[in-house]
Amino acid sequence: MPQGAPAAVPQVPPAGDPPAPPQPDEPQPLRWTWLSQRRARARRTHRILRHIDPWSVFKVSVLLYACLYVAVLIAGVLLWNAAQRSGLVEKVESFITEVGSYESWKINGMVIYQRARIIGLVLATVGVAFNVVMAIMFNLISDLTGGVRVTVLEDERRPPAR
Repeated sequence: MPQGAPAAVPQVPPAGDPPAPPQPDEPQPLRWTWLSQRRARARRTHRILRHIDPWSVFKVSVLLYACLYVAVLIAGVLLWNAAQRSGLVEKVESFITEVGSYESWKINGMVIYQRARIIGLVLATVGVAFNVVMAIMFNLISDLTGGVRVTVLEDERRPPAR
């Protein structure tokens, strides 16, 4: 501090003055903070969906149907094993033998599993082809109609992911 410069004196408000209003950088009470964040959380924007890439639909569909295929086969095996252990398969076989007047009636689990594998592959292939055809049809129809208008809520607190 240079010689002759006055020393800084802290400003103290007089005792009778009301407290100063909170500054914007000071924390607000909890209820108002929550309410203001709730209101300014998202803003509405409108987007138009005009094109869906058939190749991306194909990739997603293959993964989706492969997961469903494996899940259904595993669930079928687990249910078959549970039915066999509980004696349900033998009860169904004896019921069909009595009602149908057959000499014997056996349910072969391996044949059922093999047929389910083939039918599942056919259904998965048809499902993938159907999804791709629907994406192509959407693209053709959206060229005529201008697309699908979608309202999106965008979060204003953080920048959009890219």
